[in-house]
Amino acid sequence: MSSTTIEAPVHETAPFKGIGKPFIFVSINYRLGYFGFLSSAELAADAKSHGESTGGFSVLAHLQSNESVRKRGIIQSRPSWNLENPQAAQAKFDTLTLRIGIPANTPAAEKVAALRALPDEKIVDLLDGQIMATPNWDPNWFSDKTLLTGSIDCAGKLAEWAESAVVGLLRDEVAIFPLDQMFKTRTEVVDSARAALRPGADDVDERFAVEILEANGLKDTLAYSDAIDRLRGLAPDACFHRVGFDQPDVQDSSIHQGNAYHLLDLAYLCRLPAVSSNEAPLSCRATTDAFSDMPIKYFYGSSPWETYSEGKKIMVFDGQQTRVERQEIGPLTWARLLGTPERERRFGSFFFNLMRGGQE
Repeated sequence: MSSTTIEAPVHETAPFKGIGKPFIFVSINYRLGYFGFLSSAELAADAKSHGESTGGFSVLAHLQSNESVRKRGIIQSRPSWNLENPQAAQAKFDTLTLRIGIPANTPAAEKVAALRALPDEKIVDLLDGQIMATPNWDPNWFSDKTLLTGSIDCAGKLAEWAESAVVGLLRDEVAIFPLDQMFKTRTEVVDSARAALRPGADDVDERFAVEILEANGLKDTLAYSDAIDRLRGLAPDACFHRVGFDQPDVQDSSIHQGNAYHLLDLAYLCRLPAVSSNEAPLSCRATTDAFSDMPIKYFYGSSPWETYSEGKKIMVFDGQQTRVERQEIGPLTWARLLGTPERERRFGSFFFNLMRGGQE
C-alpha cells in the first residue's frame, strides 16, 4: 500500500507494518473515463475487490459474470441499476457520433478515437440527459439472461465460483444529495417521486407508483419536512443494500457534519490522515482501525465476522462503539410490491429518475 508522494504522506500505513500480512492497494477509476474496465489476469487467484458506489456495482457484476476474475468482493453503497441491452447502447453511440459530425459510414475505430478525444463534460452535454453510466449487457460476460429483465440485484445470483461477499451501507447515504434544493415544496417532492416511478410506454401498471408511495407514507397531506424525510428514506432503499457504517462526519466546517453519507467511508478505507493520523479525532481513528482490519482479514481468507446467514449479525462501524450486533433484516417495505420484471426495472431506475427530476 503506497504511503507517500514526493510532497506529503497520502496514507497512514504505519499500523500495518507489524501485522505481517502485506497487500497491494490499487485504486482504479473503473470507468477509465467513460470507456471500459480494468482487471488483472496475472493475479486472478489472489485479487480481491472493494468497490464503492458505482465501483460496488462493478464488484457485483464481476461476482455474477462468466469470468472468475475475483472470488471475493466487498460491495459498499452499491447502486441498483438495470443493465441496458446492446441495441440501446448502440443507439447512444450512434447519436453521439452524429452530433459531433462523424458520417455513419466512418470506420468504428475512427468513431471511438474521436469520442475519446472529447472531454467527459462535452460527452455529457451531447447526451442531452441520457444516462451514459448505465452498464450494458454483454453476452460474453454474463450468462444469466434474467439479469436483462430487471435490476441486477433483483434477478440472478452469484456465479458458482464466487466464494463470498461483504455488503455495506452508510447510515445517511443520501444526505449528500441535495433533495431539499431540488424539490422546494411538498407537491414537488411527491410529484417527482411519483413521476420517477411512472410506467414505461409499453406498461399499463398505473398502480405501482401509488402502492410504493403509500407503503412509504409519502402522500400529499404531509408537511414539507416530513415529505423530504420520507423521500430520503425511500431513496436508499431503492438504490442500496443495507448493512452499517454509522461513523459520521465530525469536521466542524463540513455542511454534512453529523451525517454518515455516501462516499465518506473511502477516507477510512484509504486511511487518509484526516481520519487516521494522531491529530484526527479519536472516534475517526477507532473507525479507521476497525475498517482497515476488515479487508486484511477478508483478503487473507478469513471471515471478518460471522456471515449474516449464520447468526443474523452485522458489523456496525461507529468509532469506539464499533460492534457486531444482531439485526434481523426482514423484507423491506417495497419488496412485496415488486413481483414482476417491469416493476423491478422501474424500481431499479427510481433513484436515477429522481435525480433527473422524475424524468425517465
